[in-house]
Amino acid sequence: MNWQHFVDLRGLTTGLTRAATLFVVASVGTTAGGDLRLTAIFATGLVLIALFFLGHLEETFNLKLLLSSYEVTGPGVEEISNEVNRILKSHHRMMQNMLTGNTGQHIRVQFDVEGCHREQIKLLQQTKASTVLRSGNSLGRVDHE
Repeated sequence: MNWQHFVDLRGLTTGLTRAATLFVVASVGTTAGGDLRLTAIFATGLVLIALFFLGHLEETFNLKLLLSSYEVTGPGVEEISNEVNRILKSHHRMMQNMLTGNTGQHIRVQFDVEGCHREQIKLLQQTKASTVLRSGNSLGRVDHE
């Protein structure tokens, strides 16, 4: 399978999950409206547990794309940018929201990258192992807008 096929499947899965969730919420609303409050409360709890569990499985099996922020330091913006792009190329990823700053001693570059949990771990390891970059740190996840 090629890379684009995985991206399309992820989008389809998200759409199906949203549609199923809307259907269940409408069903619970109808149940509550029919004066079956205990059944509605039970169904709501069951749905919340299922959604939490499915979200955890998506992350565990690397099915969910996460947007994470990183900060790297190095000798210059061009050198840092070239090295980070070299690392990201092997993951078929690109930097997003790149910010740069000069501390007087080195250049700091902050950027976001979208990828599954496993890719994020490899990316951090590769930035830390780079001989061009002085340091590489993960700043954590960024919420999608």
